Amino acid sequence: MFGSYLKSAYRGLVRDKFYASMNVLGFVLGLAATSLIGLYVQDELSYDRHQPNHERTYRVSSGYTIANQSDTVATSGLPLGPLLAREDPQVEAFLRVIDAGEQGFRYGQKQFMHDDVFYADSSFFDFFGFEFAEGTAEKALTEPNTVVLSRQVAERYFGQEPAVGKVLVREGDQPFVVVGVLADPLGNSHLRFGMLLSLGTVADWAEQASIWSFNAFTYLRVREGFDPEAFGARFSGFYDRHMAELGQSLGATYQPVLEPLASIYLDSQAEWDLPSGERRYVQIFIAIAAIILTIAVVNYTNIATARASDRAKEVGIHKVAGASLGQIRLRFLSESLLLALAGWVLAVALVEWLLPSFNTLSGKDLRFVWNENLPMLAISFGLSLLVGLASGLYPAFYLSSFKAVEVLKGKARVGKRHGGRLRKVLVGLQLGISVAMLAGTLVVQKQFDFFQNKDLGFEKGNIMVAALRDSLLWARADEFQARLGELPQVLESSFCSSALPAERTSRMPFVVELADSTAILALNFISTDAHYLATLGLRLVAGADFDSLRQGEQFILNEAAVRALGLTPEAALGTPMSSSDDAAAVGRILGRVVGVVADFNYVSLHQPIDPLVLLFDSLPLPVLNLRLGPDTEQALAEVERVAGELSGDGTFRYHLLDQTLSRFYRVESKLSQTFGYLALLAILITCLGLVGLSSFVTSQRIKEIGIRKVLGASAFEVVGLLWRELLWPFVGANLLGWLAAWWSLRQWLENFAYRVEVGWAELLWASLISLAATVLTTAYQSVKASLTDPARSLRYE
Repeated sequence: MFGSYLKSAYRGLVRDKFYASMNVLGFVLGLAATSLIGLYVQDELSYDRHQPNHERTYRVSSGYTIANQSDTVATSGLPLGPLLAREDPQVEAFLRVIDAGEQGFRYGQKQFMHDDVFYADSSFFDFFGFEFAEGTAEKALTEPNTVVLSRQVAERYFGQEPAVGKVLVREGDQPFVVVGVLADPLGNSHLRFGMLLSLGTVADWAEQASIWSFNAFTYLRVREGFDPEAFGARFSGFYDRHMAELGQSLGATYQPVLEPLASIYLDSQAEWDLPSGERRYVQIFIAIAAIILTIAVVNYTNIATARASDRAKEVGIHKVAGASLGQIRLRFLSESLLLALAGWVLAVALVEWLLPSFNTLSGKDLRFVWNENLPMLAISFGLSLLVGLASGLYPAFYLSSFKAVEVLKGKARVGKRHGGRLRKVLVGLQLGISVAMLAGTLVVQKQFDFFQNKDLGFEKGNIMVAALRDSLLWARADEFQARLGELPQVLESSFCSSALPAERTSRMPFVVELADSTAILALNFISTDAHYLATLGLRLVAGADFDSLRQGEQFILNEAAVRALGLTPEAALGTPMSSSDDAAAVGRILGRVVGVVADFNYVSLHQPIDPLVLLFDSLPLPVLNLRLGPDTEQALAEVERVAGELSGDGTFRYHLLDQTLSRFYRVESKLSQTFGYLALLAILITCLGLVGLSSFVTSQRIKEIGIRKVLGASAFEVVGLLWRELLWPFVGANLLGWLAAWWSLRQWLENFAYRVEVGWAELLWASLISLAATVLTTAYQSVKASLTDPARSLRYE
């Protein structure tokens, strides 16, 4: 019996190919897009949840206050972990991880630079459960000068040969024995690395490190029943024993911030952190998925109910032929369910086909494995059944309730008034969502363009930046700079401690002797030589540049630092000042402010310009900045030649500043692209709905159109009559879309220190694009109806 219903449903779908294809295509696109976003969200929410005992693992970030200035950084002092494990009964184990920065290694003739190198305690693999392809976790990182590699790094050096036991040589001729290779993939961990060096390699330095020097990521594994609030109360005694003396001399306080391991990736707000995700973007994508799915479901239901109302006579014939009410209802429901399930199968196939492209767009490495994605498949399957059931209820129960005689005589009015009004509301909702998404795309792109083009306060064109990693090149830094100065293609050169803009900045206490008080401030700083301002084009607003012949320490403040001190740029000149994180040095005035520089964005535009101190340093510094002439290629070739002549192992690497700024805004770049594609998808699904509905409305009014043409109506008037049906839904949709876009975009832009405004131009452009899509979508059916010979539409009357 049920098989005959399915066969009948199949024949009905084949008979109405146009409606069926419009219906299925929109639903497939919406369900596939929602599933892809679901894979992305599932991946983002899964970080570190697979690690052993993750629910009992915390990272200790450092919350501190100096001179009423509070901050939280993701790192803490190296002695903190061992001391807590020894003194706090609730701490079971500790792990310290230090970002080693960019490092160069070689094996034979192969040399590579790596920016994902970390030092780690031997307890690393007790906290992070990575699988080993070679070696074992028990013996990894227990000895100095040992290293564990990811499989990708191991293959770069050794190909398919075994790696364990081989020796990599770090720049400076320091050997490291490979003791393990991890299996890929590493899984979702907030700590992404290619090489792990044993912390015992730098044991002497680690033992001498101050607990107030925040340079390690510290993880604690706690015992069952651990209470974070009780830990905070116990920490006051720990602070008194180990941190209070230096803290008092600095005018500082300290409070540990415990971050659950599984929440670090999305929820950590600490500075100096590793690259991570953001929960607000996950929430945005969830909202987009819901919006796309809503459009698809509304579209599906709208076309299904509109098409069903045209089948009232079919219901009457079935009743006359003896079909029961239950049989008629089951037939409609089976047809709707069959269409929805076909859409689900096609959507799953489309997800598998689109996944590589989606990975490229999102920067992910998502995989669609049936046994791993059963929850998502079950949800999408259940949703398809629900949508099919919902869209089939109207024809199944409403149409089947009419008397056969009234339907066949044409006396039954099937949804002409209320059904048409509901369809207009639903079409307006779809258009409104599409307008909001288009406006969102334009504003996100506007914000990204603003990031790319904003004046940062320093020159970014033709600036080459290089980190000196080679030990011989470092030792001959003065000679290197002198040789570069002889090149006509090099206009200026300078050394500094960190490149611009910095992902994280160094900070330490500064003692400033004001006219009526002494201020201790924790300020960001960059150490530079005497050519820094000239090389980067920084503008002095008061005072003078550094002078290598001047005695004593020299400081140049930015305008934000001057404001923080309550001074004017001119009044700040000559202010006594000292820098130190040593209690014995606090209060000793070692230098003076010699200049004030205009504010510049030394960090990304996500953050405001905070007070900054430039410190003069005559010693070689690790970052080289070069201002090059207009012939950039020739200049780079000459710089490489000089570096090669002086370098020991050829690990001189550089980048052009203007080409690397975009990496600071890769999240906004990805969001802009993704928003654009999803907005186009929303418009496409809406247009599919408009095609189906315009065809339906035209077929419903074909005789009316014929009569109007017989009475003298022109083709233009007929087209206007049909388009007038969409006028008020379109106007209402735009008002709804504008309001939703304005509110949501204002909320999103609040997260940026520097941002654009949501202007009328973006809203109007979104409306114009939506209008063009609506007109082009409905034009064919409208023009076709206006040009139809009225004799053909009226020949049966």
